[in-house]
Amino acid sequence: RWSLALPLQDGEIFPSPSGQMGFFRTAFSVRWFERVGRRYQIRCTRRGFYPFGPVRLRSGDIWGLFRQDQVQGNLDWLIVYPQVLPLEALGFPPKEPLGETKATWRIFEDPSRAVGIRDLRPEDGFRRIHWKASARRQELQVKVFEPTTSKNLVVFLNVATFERYWEGTRPLLLEKAIAVAASIASHGVEDRFLVGLMANGSIPHSDQPIKVLPSRRPDQLARVLEALAAVTSFTTSTLEALLLAESPRLPWGATLVVVTALVTEDLLSALVRLHDVGRRLVLVSLEDEPSCPYSVPPEILVYHLPASELPFDESLLGEPGEWEPEVAPPLRFAGGGE
Repeated sequence: RWSLALPLQDGEIFPSPSGQMGFFRTAFSVRWFERVGRRYQIRCTRRGFYPFGPVRLRSGDIWGLFRQDQVQGNLDWLIVYPQVLPLEALGFPPKEPLGETKATWRIFEDPSRAVGIRDLRPEDGFRRIHWKASARRQELQVKVFEPTTSKNLVVFLNVATFERYWEGTRPLLLEKAIAVAASIASHGVEDRFLVGLMANGSIPHSDQPIKVLPSRRPDQLARVLEALAAVTSFTTSTLEALLLAESPRLPWGATLVVVTALVTEDLLSALVRLHDVGRRLVLVSLEDEPSCPYSVPPEILVYHLPASELPFDESLLGEPGEWEPEVAPPLRFAGGGE
């Protein structure tokens, strides 16, 4: 069995009643103890997960008197990643495209990760006081937070291409946004960031947003690219809602990169709120013409990369096919963490 969405350059796929899967048939003659190998080229024009297998073998003699059938192998998957280009080719500056990173190497405390308590000191702020521990010990105690020197980068992808979800989607614009997110994630891994991904889109047959937390795993880039290969245009929430809900759970000092084809006043307000509490932010807008003034503090890096000028190969930006509900691929990005 073979996915109809993956045409072979030197072979023919015959359709089947299932609609999404077809049959690839080939015949050849072999002699005793002979081994035959064939190679076929596939042009992967659309990102996504594409199933193939198992293999059904049928053999017989030259007179047609004897025949034997056998099924070998299991269902397997070919994963086609989004296009990835160097950030400089997309219009980012060649040096530190995501902002100054030297400061993130210093040791600082992550307020989302408390590791203990200690006595209050004169330099401690009021917000650090651990009131329950202070009541137990009858003297003021403050929280001790975990120190960290890791560089964290989290890409927030907006799959919405219209302000109201019922207006539909612009497929080519969405594919370009996904490719930009993939390029930023790839650059982050090369630049030794711990990279994560958040998207307000879901995988097929799901209504949950995609979340891949920053991690030191050696296969982290593959996990992020697989998530981007699977994401659909189904919007689970607005991007500003996802930003405000997930940012408290992310490492302090992480750079949050927002990739969106649509910039709204609500999104800009959310960015300002996160900036006011000390978050490092980068806004990447793919709007051809800004829908509103990008009124944000100067500390928030803003890149305006018109989608119509991005150098992606549009022949490779087709909409991905969805897998059948009863046959889901193994997803490595389900979950996250270090």
